[in-house]
Amino acid sequence: MDEVDGISAEMRAALADEYFGHLVIEYRVDTVRAYFDNSNYDSGYRPYEVVESTDEYIVTREWNEILRVYEESTTYIDPPCIYGVSAEYGFREYYCPVE
Repeated sequence: MDEVDGISAEMRAALADEYFGHLVIEYRVDTVRAYFDNSNYDSGYRPYEVVESTDEYIVTREWNEILRVYEESTTYIDPPCIYGVSAEYGFREYYCPVE
């Protein structure tokens, strides 16, 4: 994130201040859940489907309750982690297994 141009000082400070490292994404066979371990946010379990899968990435389609539309997202595989690319700024957001 520090190497990406176009992020305001205010946004950079907000993202650096206890934002990263707290999102937990839990995939099950046909549902996914996202929550922060440092706040009350919890998306609850919602359905998803795999649209495309390769050795390098997985494309899923999930219901966005806020926008009331299905959205496709690409998750890249970088063992033992996975990552997504920030739509707004283009940096990678890594998610790694926890013990």
